[in-house]
Amino acid sequence: MSAKKEKKVILIDGHSLAYRSYFAFIRSPLRNSKGQNTSAVFGFVNSLKKLFTKFSPKYMAVVFDSGRETFRNKLYQEYKSERPETPGDLVSQLPLIKEVISAYGLRTLAKEGFEADDILATIANRSVKQGMQVYIVTSDKDLFQLVNDNIFIYDVYKDIIYDREKTKEKFGIKEPALIRDILALAGDSIDNIPGVPGIGIKRAIDIMHKYDSFEAALAQDERLKEHKEIAQVSRLLATVKTDVKVQSSTKQLQIKNKDIPKLIRLFKELEFGSLLREYAGEVKSGVYQEPLFKDTKKLDIEIKSQKESDCFGFNFSSEGFFVCEDKDVVKISNKNEIKKLLISDKLKIGYDIKSQMHELDKAGILIKPPYFDTKIASWLLDSSRKRYEISDLILQHFQIIPTAVSEAEKAHFNLMLYQKLESEILTHGLNRVLSEIEMPLVRVLFDMEKRGVKIDTRLFEQMLTEIEKEQKSLKQSICQKAGVDFNINSPQQLSKVLFEKLELPKPKRTKTGYSTDATVLAELALKYPIVQDVLRNREITKLQTTYLKPMCELIKNETERIHCQFNQTGTSTGRLSSSEPNLQNIPIKGDLGKKIRQGFIAEKDNLLISADYSQIELRILAYISEDQRLKDAFLKGEDIHNRTAAAVFNKREDQITENERRTAKMVNYGLIYGLSDYGLAASLGIDQFEARRIIDGFLSIHYHVAEWREKTVEDTKQTGYAKTIFGRIRPFPGIFAQNRIIYESSVRAAINHPIQGSAADIIKIAMIKIDEELNRQGFEAGLIIQIHDELLLEIEQKKIKKAEAIVRNIMREKLLGEIPLEINIGIGKNWAIAHSEAK
Repeated sequence: MSAKKEKKVILIDGHSLAYRSYFAFIRSPLRNSKGQNTSAVFGFVNSLKKLFTKFSPKYMAVVFDSGRETFRNKLYQEYKSERPETPGDLVSQLPLIKEVISAYGLRTLAKEGFEADDILATIANRSVKQGMQVYIVTSDKDLFQLVNDNIFIYDVYKDIIYDREKTKEKFGIKEPALIRDILALAGDSIDNIPGVPGIGIKRAIDIMHKYDSFEAALAQDERLKEHKEIAQVSRLLATVKTDVKVQSSTKQLQIKNKDIPKLIRLFKELEFGSLLREYAGEVKSGVYQEPLFKDTKKLDIEIKSQKESDCFGFNFSSEGFFVCEDKDVVKISNKNEIKKLLISDKLKIGYDIKSQMHELDKAGILIKPPYFDTKIASWLLDSSRKRYEISDLILQHFQIIPTAVSEAEKAHFNLMLYQKLESEILTHGLNRVLSEIEMPLVRVLFDMEKRGVKIDTRLFEQMLTEIEKEQKSLKQSICQKAGVDFNINSPQQLSKVLFEKLELPKPKRTKTGYSTDATVLAELALKYPIVQDVLRNREITKLQTTYLKPMCELIKNETERIHCQFNQTGTSTGRLSSSEPNLQNIPIKGDLGKKIRQGFIAEKDNLLISADYSQIELRILAYISEDQRLKDAFLKGEDIHNRTAAAVFNKREDQITENERRTAKMVNYGLIYGLSDYGLAASLGIDQFEARRIIDGFLSIHYHVAEWREKTVEDTKQTGYAKTIFGRIRPFPGIFAQNRIIYESSVRAAINHPIQGSAADIIKIAMIKIDEELNRQGFEAGLIIQIHDELLLEIEQKKIKKAEAIVRNIMREKLLGEIPLEINIGIGKNWAIAHSEAK
């Protein structure tokens, strides 16, 4: 690529970049608190920032289609007629994208009768004549026909600049200019260019490489002679125009100064916290940035000098203990006064109170209820948000851009946030979930984190040593069988060895070669020992890198215990997540999970209790749908999967095969998670028609479940959120989306939330009550882990039976009316034994 010319002009295909930005987040769209999809705008802004950083350009413009018919539609009426409509929640973002473009000092161009491609091509050619290098930002293949020594295509998402050589390599052609001729011959289903019947891309490339020109091909190739007219029309459709009358002088393309106040206004509206903080730093102090609050006091005072109030905002850090009861913030240095305040009956309002508890505990200070956690309250109101940093909450509720929130200011804002959040909690009926579940749980989780769980370090170290030995042996065996030394952990190298050198049956080819994923290798392992070795190596390497090594690094040397963090705001369903380590990653079943659990042990005079809810989600489904068949099965203690299979397959229960029971189990649980006929067919290896028949059979028998599913979707459409038995809500703005993928994903999640969320509530209630009862009866140990539907406790051996009875009684409490909650309880010296003994 020539680097002589210093002047660069960046031309952006606006619709192409907007589409790509939108679909980059299609599985997890970004939304602000109003439910507005903001994915395309966010992606577009980040792409602009990347372009500024990479090219440091002085000239840039964004070109859009006019949205009306062009000369191509007059030439060929069917042109682009089969393109799907632009998703509604992308269309709604286009005006915002154009506002952002303007605020960045860039010009927007469009012209009636022409496509963006034509304007881009015209400006590109003019710019080259003016001595510039042109970079067109697009994913549209049509524009690659322009590539030459001075015009390049830039893929901003892959960060690839396509010059002449890279374009030739990408399309397998001699010159980029041939692209229009190839599209003319092969056609283009996306733009509905007809092309010549019977000619595909490969044949079209062969033809254009054979003849000197398109005209020569038409004149000499027999097939083209027959379809000469449609080939010529197709070429006109595929050729981008370079002579559109559009104003694009150097001066007009020059980038103007950014309009920072406008960007800040837009980013506030869209709730782009990270971008706001970035651009707030460019604003002169006191000009655009609103003051956080006035007259902050940092005084050492006695507690008695504060105004009397029934609540206060607080924050504790290495800088001190800060309290805010009205507008002023005060700093308290007297440790005894801090203690008195935090055990008082006043409502303590803090951010991430569990973390505050750990810091206070190090200082020998206890905090007692009642308290209100602004982070948890914000999460309860909208659990779909990605971040709950205090700066994000300040921006969302007060439209203030905090470049940095001081420790004193956090106390002030906690009080302000409480005044906003409390009324919203009451409005949405979340007071019970907050005050009876989430707030009491804070103390329980703090105790669990502080207590930690003992790890058998010798066992883990022994396992790591054995794994290293086996890895060496497996590598030697694999390379010997392959007849070549290679990196067995490299998918690309493994693919070449298996499918090119050894010529094993080839799976579907991917962009980087033949797939070596677990599904492909599992099938080959039935016949080929080398593949068995590869799978075994992957299994033990996963055990080593995902579990054993990270856990060993987290063990506290003095106690040989891991102190995991349990995150209350880490999921949108209400379930807990964990980190350092992530215990949810430990497999529930199989040898791998068993080996890891063996390393979780009790202290010398203690034992572990594993208590796991049995089929809790199906029991919740029976309760919430009021389906009598499901309720009867649980009330009579029958095998629910066997009973479903008998009904669906029209057999007696004693005639049901293991495969039929497995199918029924998949349907029972699958319908909770929105399993489709396609998903069931793929899982069972049956055709989609048969899968649909099985699902319809279930829903016709359990028609109350079908009615409940429909009602849940309709209720979600009415309110915008789904609700659990206990009132926990989860917003689903995607339920209003025109995009089918987003809508169907939201429907599945809305059906799942009342069940999944209720299961989360039930296990949290059990944790609170178990912890309370164990403390009341003077137990020294207690809860140490919560994972999925299972609780793990460490209990003094002499009190184990008493603790088992407490756990069993509390977890079986009737929270689902007449439907019993059943649990499996096991006891052992390590988690694996306790888990396997559970009954």
